[in-house]
Amino acid sequence: MFRLPIQYRIRDILVVFAVVAAFLGVLAGIQTIRYARGKFTAINFQRIEVGMTIAEVETLLGSAGAEVSWPPMLNQKSVISGQRYFRWDSGINAIYVSVRNDVVAEKYYFAPSL
Repeated sequence: MFRLPIQYRIRDILVVFAVVAAFLGVLAGIQTIRYARGKFTAINFQRIEVGMTIAEVETLLGSAGAEVSWPPMLNQKSVISGQRYFRWDSGINAIYVSVRNDVVAEKYYFAPSL
Protein backbone atom coordinates (compact mmCIF):
# COMPACT_ATOMS: atom_id res chain seq x y z
CA MET A 1 0.00 0.00 0.00
CA PHE A 2 1.24 3.48 -0.90
CA ARG A 3 1.84 5.86 2.03
CA LEU A 4 2.71 9.53 1.91
CA PRO A 5 5.97 10.59 3.49
CA ILE A 6 5.58 11.72 7.10
CA GLN A 7 6.16 15.42 6.32
CA TYR A 8 3.07 15.48 4.04
CA ARG A 9 0.86 13.83 6.65
CA ILE A 10 1.93 16.33 9.31
CA ARG A 11 1.31 19.21 6.91
CA ASP A 12 -2.17 17.87 6.12
CA ILE A 13 -2.98 17.59 9.82
CA LEU A 14 -1.77 21.15 10.40
CA VAL A 15 -3.87 22.46 7.50
CA VAL A 16 -6.98 20.75 8.87
CA PHE A 17 -6.22 22.12 12.33
CA ALA A 18 -5.78 25.66 10.93
CA VAL A 19 -9.07 25.47 9.01
CA VAL A 20 -10.95 24.26 12.10
CA ALA A 21 -9.32 26.97 14.26
CA ALA A 22 -10.25 29.67 11.74
CA PHE A 23 -13.85 28.43 11.60
CA LEU A 24 -14.12 28.45 15.40
CA GLY A 25 -12.64 31.97 15.49
CA VAL A 26 -15.22 33.25 13.01
CA LEU A 27 -18.01 31.54 14.95
CA ALA A 28 -16.82 33.10 18.23
CA GLY A 29 -16.68 36.53 16.57
CA ILE A 30 -20.23 36.20 15.29
CA GLN A 31 -21.48 35.18 18.73
CA THR A 32 -19.66 38.10 20.36
CA ILE A 33 -21.25 40.58 17.98
CA ARG A 34 -24.69 38.99 18.21
CA TYR A 35 -24.85 38.82 22.00
CA ALA A 36 -22.86 41.95 22.82
CA ARG A 37 -24.01 44.22 25.58
CA GLY A 38 -24.54 47.85 24.66
CA LYS A 39 -26.72 47.13 21.64
CA PHE A 40 -30.43 46.93 20.87
CA THR A 41 -30.99 43.18 20.50
CA ALA A 42 -33.66 40.68 21.49
CA ILE A 43 -31.03 38.91 23.60
CA ASN A 44 -30.33 42.11 25.55
CA PHE A 45 -34.08 42.60 25.97
CA GLN A 46 -34.20 39.19 27.63
CA ARG A 47 -31.41 40.32 29.98
CA ILE A 48 -33.53 43.18 31.33
CA GLU A 49 -34.79 42.14 34.75
CA VAL A 50 -37.42 43.52 37.09
CA GLY A 51 -35.63 45.57 39.75
CA MET A 52 -32.90 46.96 37.46
CA THR A 53 -32.36 50.70 37.39
CA ILE A 54 -32.86 52.65 34.18
CA ALA A 55 -29.09 53.33 34.17
CA GLU A 56 -28.47 49.55 34.06
CA VAL A 57 -30.94 49.15 31.19
CA GLU A 58 -29.31 52.04 29.31
CA THR A 59 -25.91 50.38 29.71
CA LEU A 60 -27.32 47.09 28.47
CA LEU A 61 -29.01 48.66 25.42
CA GLY A 62 -26.23 51.16 24.70
CA SER A 63 -28.19 54.40 24.87
CA ALA A 64 -30.69 56.38 26.90
CA GLY A 65 -34.30 55.51 26.27
CA ALA A 66 -36.82 58.15 25.29
CA GLU A 67 -39.29 58.80 28.08
CA VAL A 68 -42.84 58.48 26.74
CA SER A 69 -46.01 59.63 28.45
CA TRP A 70 -48.06 56.47 27.90
CA PRO A 71 -47.44 52.73 27.71
CA PRO A 72 -47.75 50.75 24.49
CA MET A 73 -51.30 49.62 23.74
CA LEU A 74 -52.57 46.37 22.26
CA ASN A 75 -56.29 46.00 21.50
CA GLN A 76 -56.91 49.23 23.43
CA LYS A 77 -55.29 47.81 26.58
CA SER A 78 -52.02 48.79 28.17
CA VAL A 79 -49.33 46.16 27.67
CA ILE A 80 -47.25 47.23 30.68
CA SER A 81 -47.97 49.40 33.70
CA GLY A 82 -45.85 51.69 35.83
CA GLN A 83 -45.26 55.28 36.89
CA ARG A 84 -42.92 56.17 33.99
CA TYR A 85 -42.26 54.60 30.58
CA PHE A 86 -39.16 54.47 28.39
CA ARG A 87 -38.77 53.38 24.77
CA TRP A 88 -35.78 52.28 22.68
CA ASP A 89 -36.19 52.00 18.90
CA SER A 90 -34.26 50.07 16.29
CA GLY A 91 -35.85 50.24 12.89
CA ILE A 92 -39.40 48.94 13.26
CA ASN A 93 -38.74 47.14 16.57
CA ALA A 94 -39.04 48.77 19.97
CA ILE A 95 -38.34 47.94 23.59
CA TYR A 96 -40.58 49.45 26.26
CA VAL A 97 -39.75 49.48 29.95
CA SER A 98 -42.02 50.63 32.74
CA VAL A 99 -40.55 52.04 35.93
CA ARG A 100 -42.09 51.99 39.37
CA ASN A 101 -40.19 53.38 42.41
CA ASP A 102 -37.13 54.08 40.19
CA VAL A 103 -36.64 50.45 39.11
CA VAL A 104 -37.87 48.36 36.19
CA ALA A 105 -41.38 47.03 36.84
CA GLU A 106 -42.21 45.47 33.45
CA LYS A 107 -40.85 45.23 29.91
CA TYR A 108 -42.29 44.70 26.43
CA TYR A 109 -40.64 43.95 23.06
CA PHE A 110 -42.54 45.21 20.02
CA ALA A 111 -41.77 43.49 16.72
CA PRO A 112 -44.50 43.81 14.08
CA SER A 113 -45.41 40.70 12.14
CA LEU A 114 -44.61 40.75 8.45
